[in-house]
Amino acid sequence: MSLLNFTTVIRKKIELPACLMVIGLSLSYSVLMGAPTTVKAETYTWKDEHGRTHFGDGPPENKPGISVQQIEIKEKNPPLIDAEVIKRREKQYKLLEAYREESIERKEIEYKQKERAKKHKAACSRAKENLSRYEGRTVFYRINEDGSRSYISEAEKIKKLDVLRGKIKKNCK
Repeated sequence: MSLLNFTTVIRKKIELPACLMVIGLSLSYSVLMGAPTTVKAETYTWKDEHGRTHFGDGPPENKPGISVQQIEIKEKNPPLIDAEVIKRREKQYKLLEAYREESIERKEIEYKQKERAKKHKAACSRAKENLSRYEGRTVFYRINEDGSRSYISEAEKIKKLDVLRGKIKKNCK
């Protein structure tokens, strides 16, 4: 698995926690609803033939001779969430987002370390196999381009075994 694919998998597996989504929604709601709004409604008042006062959104129909007055009502909505709460929630969101990013970075580093360890283990295994194969032989040779054998001297054999032991020391920690 390539690092790019691993990053994508990690990012998909580590979704924003539900609390971040709630905070985001509440921040959106507070921004939309927190701004003071003015509502202007048409309201009418009148007294019926019995002297009772009535209120309605329109004048009464088929009631001739009744005095109707239009009342102007202005309603101002107070902000639902004050600025301090919004700042605190934004700070929480930023901290949680930073934590999420750090978590992804840690997982990427762990993945790289595991891949490196896997490569070292494979190299160690290959070096040990080669060493055991070479130590069991008494005669070493190379095959030349023309297919003939070229025998290796004892000094070259010792040098080759030392190289293999060095690879084992390097990769088999």
